[in-house]
Amino acid sequence: MMSRQRSSEKRRRSLLVIPLLGLLPWCTLPLRAQHGESPPPILPPSSPDQIQYRYDAASGECLNAAGQKGTNGWVLASCADLTGANLKELDLRAKDLAGVQLRGADLAGVRLDGAVLRGADLTQANLADANLSGADLNGAILAEAKLLNTLLDKADLSSTDLRGAALHHLSLRTTKLTSANLSKAKLFKVDLNGVDLRQVKLRGADIAWSKLNKANLSGVDLSGGWFDQSELTGVLLEKANLEHTKFVQADFSDGALMGARFYKAELSQAKFCRARMESADFSEANLVASDLSNGNLAQAALRGANLMNANLKGSLLQGADLSGATLYGSDLQKADLRGANLRDGVIGEVGQTLAFRALDVNFRSANLTGAVFDANTQLPFDAREAASRKMVGIGVAKSSTKPTAKGSNPPKKTIKAVPIQIGPN
Repeated sequence: MMSRQRSSEKRRRSLLVIPLLGLLPWCTLPLRAQHGESPPPILPPSSPDQIQYRYDAASGECLNAAGQKGTNGWVLASCADLTGANLKELDLRAKDLAGVQLRGADLAGVRLDGAVLRGADLTQANLADANLSGADLNGAILAEAKLLNTLLDKADLSSTDLRGAALHHLSLRTTKLTSANLSKAKLFKVDLNGVDLRQVKLRGADIAWSKLNKANLSGVDLSGGWFDQSELTGVLLEKANLEHTKFVQADFSDGALMGARFYKAELSQAKFCRARMESADFSEANLVASDLSNGNLAQAALRGANLMNANLKGSLLQGADLSGATLYGSDLQKADLRGANLRDGVIGEVGQTLAFRALDVNFRSANLTGAVFDANTQLPFDAREAASRKMVGIGVAKSSTKPTAKGSNPPKKTIKAVPIQIGPN
């Protein structure tokens, strides 16, 4: 008897719910089914009493009137818990979803332009083809989220956590990225032309095949990143950290790279035409077949760098340290090498160093037509070899000692490096 009453009561409740659902035009938004069960519907709030928790921007938490943390459950509103929800192609324009939990949610193709998502958790969410133009995502979490062909025009991503996120085929030129964290993010074919990225965390980021022309990355830590075939013409990289970063076939032409650190960076076939690289550190970097023509490398560190078949034609290398560099087939035509160090250097770790004699093996095949040397240039040749190559001049050094009573000291014949151009101009 008791079981019949319960069954009747359950049937009566379901009949009451049916007309209620009919009043709500978009209340049947399913969650992803788990364990073969039908997911519950996501309902819009039917009364203000359902919204007990509101997003507090100061604390970044969802709090009720008593200051307690919590969520508003399965409603499509701010501070809701919609973890794993399927919201594909939904129209949520200008909706307030601040503090909402959308971890692993499917938001492909959703309209969120102008929406408020401050402090929202979108970890591993799918935002492919979504429209987030003008959306407020300040302080939101999008770690490992997918933003493929996503519209982010004039969106606010300030202080947003995008670590490990995938951002493919999109433009960030008008997106606000102040203090955003893009460490280890994967940005493929992204337009960042002219963007100021000085306050963005980009350590270990993969920004291959992207456009960063005239972007400002001065002082930014880009170490361990990947920028293969990216466009960086006119880029500002003054004092940036690019150690162990890959830039295969990247274009830095006309860039400002003064004081940048490229220690052990992969720069094969990269272009640095007319770039300013004064005091930059390219120690042990791979610059095979790179183009540094007409660049300014004054006082630059190129110790142990691999410059095989590199183009240094017309480059300013005054005071540059090329000790131990590999220069097989390098083109140094009309390069200014006054005060440069071209001797073999020291390799190994501290306490276990191994010094090489001044051999010219790496330097012999280099093209030195029109190169400029002076007395301070440290050449990898002995005096006889240097003289045979016409890299030094035969001069007469007069003794500073005053003549003796019986006569003066005879002039001393010396061999010294003199300002000279090798080969035709």
